[in-house]
Amino acid sequence: MKTLLIVGVTAVASLLLGGCATAFNASAPAAQAGSEYVVGHRSGSRMVWLCPVGAAAADCRRVEVQD
Repeated sequence: MKTLLIVGVTAVASLLLGGCATAFNASAPAAQAGSEYVVGHRSGSRMVWLCPVGAAAADCRRVEVQD
């Protein structure tokens, strides 16, 4: 539940501050300690981010996915 709250707050903050359409849809634990993968989309393109867990104002890094 805490993770969903963090993802939700981050999504709203991104929309308000970023000015572009970004949405986070789901998250899963990452192998890197203290991080999680977050999937969603930005301006119509699917994306994956690696985000720190539990940090209120943390920056997520975009992950390049090879199909």
